[in-house]
Amino acid sequence: MSQYRQYIGESGERMAEEFLVSRKYRIIDRHWHGRYGEIDLVACDPASKCLVFIEVKTRTSEVYGRIHETIDRRKLDRLALAIDRYVSEHRYRGPYRLDAVFVRIGQSHDIQHLPNVSID
Repeated sequence: MSQYRQYIGESGERMAEEFLVSRKYRIIDRHWHGRYGEIDLVACDPASKCLVFIEVKTRTSEVYGRIHETIDRRKLDRLALAIDRYVSEHRYRGPYRLDAVFVRIGQSHDIQHLPNVSID
């Protein structure tokens, strides 16, 4: 990955984290790596009393497609495996869900939070 793309990704993740914290989410883990991949953020949503796994996608344009199309079935399957591993390793027994945060960086920034992305 180029340094520029890494910088954009890290910037988007920081923006997503600030966005979630401003909505009272408590960040528990960042960049958790497991056998099946990485989970960008793990947080607690006090409103739903739920553990939330967050996939962050950052783009500067839609030249390569719309940002919402970046989480496909294959990505969801890998995230489901990583989440199962996280839950197992941490012996977590409560409710959890997968959210997506889409960050568009440009002249004006845009952040969209999509709660409860289906992983079944």
